[in-house]
Amino acid sequence: MRPIKIQPIQGFLIGFAVLLLTFASLSAQQYCFTNYNISDGLSQTQVMAVCQDRRGYLWIGTYGGGVNRFDGHEFVSFTSEDGLLGNTVNDVLEDGKGNLWFSHLAEGICRYDGVRFECFSEKDGLFMNDRAQLLEDSRGNIWVMTNGNGLYQYDGERFHHFSERDGVTSDTIHAGGVAPNGDLWFATGKGLCHYDYKVFRTLINFNANQNHAVSALTFDKNGWLWLAHEDGISSFDGQNFYQVKNSKEQVKNIIKVLYADSRSRIWIVTEQGLKCFDSGIIKEFKDQNGLWNSIINCAFEDQSGNIWIGTNGDGISQFNNESFVHFTNSPSSKLIFAIDRQSKDEYWVGAGSNLLSFDGKDFTTVPGSKKFIQGYVMDIMKARSGDTWISTFAGLFRYKGKSFKAVPLRKNKSMPIVLNTFEDKAGDIWISTKTGFFVYRGDSIIDLARQNEIFNTYGTQVTEDQSGGKWLVTATQGVIYYKNGEVKTYTESDGLQSNRVRNVTIDENGSVWFGTYNGLCRFDGRQFCYVQDPNLTSKVILLLQLDNQGNLWAGTAQGIVQLQLNANSDPLKVNHYGISEGFLGLECNLNAVYKDSDGKLWFGNQIGLTCYDPDEDRPNTEIPKVHITGMKIFLEDVDWASRNVDSIMPWTNLPQALNLPYNQNHLRFTFTGVATTLPQRIRYRYMLEGLDQDWLPETDENHATYSSLPPGNYTFKVIARNSEGLLTPQAATYSFSITPPFWQRGWFYGIAGILVFGGIFLIFNTR
Repeated sequence: MRPIKIQPIQGFLIGFAVLLLTFASLSAQQYCFTNYNISDGLSQTQVMAVCQDRRGYLWIGTYGGGVNRFDGHEFVSFTSEDGLLGNTVNDVLEDGKGNLWFSHLAEGICRYDGVRFECFSEKDGLFMNDRAQLLEDSRGNIWVMTNGNGLYQYDGERFHHFSERDGVTSDTIHAGGVAPNGDLWFATGKGLCHYDYKVFRTLINFNANQNHAVSALTFDKNGWLWLAHEDGISSFDGQNFYQVKNSKEQVKNIIKVLYADSRSRIWIVTEQGLKCFDSGIIKEFKDQNGLWNSIINCAFEDQSGNIWIGTNGDGISQFNNESFVHFTNSPSSKLIFAIDRQSKDEYWVGAGSNLLSFDGKDFTTVPGSKKFIQGYVMDIMKARSGDTWISTFAGLFRYKGKSFKAVPLRKNKSMPIVLNTFEDKAGDIWISTKTGFFVYRGDSIIDLARQNEIFNTYGTQVTEDQSGGKWLVTATQGVIYYKNGEVKTYTESDGLQSNRVRNVTIDENGSVWFGTYNGLCRFDGRQFCYVQDPNLTSKVILLLQLDNQGNLWAGTAQGIVQLQLNANSDPLKVNHYGISEGFLGLECNLNAVYKDSDGKLWFGNQIGLTCYDPDEDRPNTEIPKVHITGMKIFLEDVDWASRNVDSIMPWTNLPQALNLPYNQNHLRFTFTGVATTLPQRIRYRYMLEGLDQDWLPETDENHATYSSLPPGNYTFKVIARNSEGLLTPQAATYSFSITPPFWQRGWFYGIAGILVFGGIFLIFNTR
């Protein structure tokens, strides 16, 4: 980076430099966005702001629908009927004490402490004429940044107003941020404003002829300030400004929001889309990339690293990660059965009956292939010689010297359906067809059925073990093991799970894995073992592939499964990837998998081509924050505020020191495990101390019912775990008591005893 200009401005020495930028067009790459709208419970689809509180809840401000609280499972809305000043919420902020602040239009702002709303407006000295943004400084003050009326600072007692007359650069404030040293920075209509709690200073880092307006700013995790202006995007390290070169041309539209996430990616919200600046590259996300709407209002990162994008009319979208990227722009069929890498920058893909070239973005037809390739392309394999073998429904083809040639397998017979080719250590090509197995050796074809009739069967795949033996799997006759001219077969009678075998692979420990139409099984040289796990959601195994970490991947009609194996090839852990985990194609195609030299896995599925990058796949470390959310009596909601209770507990709406009468002893507790990553896979355990002796079995239900509870003191406890089995470190608890009826109390027994003995005494004396 080369500084090109240095000038002092109002006490600051500002340097200028250029950051190089590359624009990455995502074309038809589709990412995993989870979208929520009215049908999911969101009160309104124009999302203006998102915030996450320390309890894990997301608070979502909408344009006319109030604010929504989201725990990953359901939305709960708060409106003016609950105490808000208005139903349009432009910004949401949690302060250092855990209170939530909501900014409205001209009405003012509200503070929510978990029990009640406290509102501030003109009567409190706060004058807002339009939407405003909220900010808490390092001293606990709340700042209201208005659009035309300057700044307001709330110190806990009253509002202090700052305007251009006090040195603020402009009364139009677009955004603000707190620097690592606690100083405040504001993006204004006339430039960048700095405040050190003593004086406001203006920093102008543009040419004299330019518009000085700064429309957005944010601080990244390294303390760098990023700002948006008429000339694009710049960053400031405390000494120098760095202009992001070509950012104006690449971003084009007015930038409404800049947001820095925990990975120092800068999310750019514009009037016509969402962009991400990451390591010198700008990526653009539009509706064809998985977003429901390209008109974006805000971006926010939750505590688990998920990015939430508020749209202007289509609700809110959650962006999980980039471990799966989907390419759905094939010019022909989206049904992809074959993938192979031809060079560093080119893959060949079999899409229906077309052979396509893929450069990482776009698909084109391989030159010369149309004349030869007629049937479905089922497999592509580039041999060590440089030749490429293409298996199709119309026979086998060989690509050599930039030309295609059909490879006849049997003289004077039609071309069979070829499903797969495999190159062994000696360079022989093993060919699996619907009518048998063949070997291409040198320049001749060997029909194995002529050696042994057992090979005259529906072959699906071949692999080789360390000793040079070949495992040949068939669609109807089980497995054939072939070594040194000797043949051994394995079928259901030998313990094989099914004779309908589709794929085979050998792991690092030498165990042989078979994918069948009745499940996944392993052969250790002595016996077959079956994999039984709830995450293996389908018994129809369509593909098998080992990755660079030694994990086994199995593709099914209901997603893909990763098996983490130990030294004995036993599955230590089984992970399922479906739509919720980012594998949008869900249904795999037969043997449509390829591992490239970078360790990425490529899958063919029903929507196109999917790339899995293990470096982007991070385990779910988000531990659910478990909360007790309510208690019903005889399955009816209770208005505790109308009852004579001592006080209401914040955020739960449950009374403290609850003492119930004996005849209100049918209770249902509701609870939630708040999480934004795979919330549907959270499981709970609970117990009622005073009744249960131990924790009850795990469940996915978020309620527990107890009926006919006897009088006594009780504490309800609940814990939760996430998809990785990580448990909440501390249970959520709620204590209460049930009072016995008067005839079960000590004073009643005492009175009754006196009456009984008194009666006996009277009777005795009367006699």
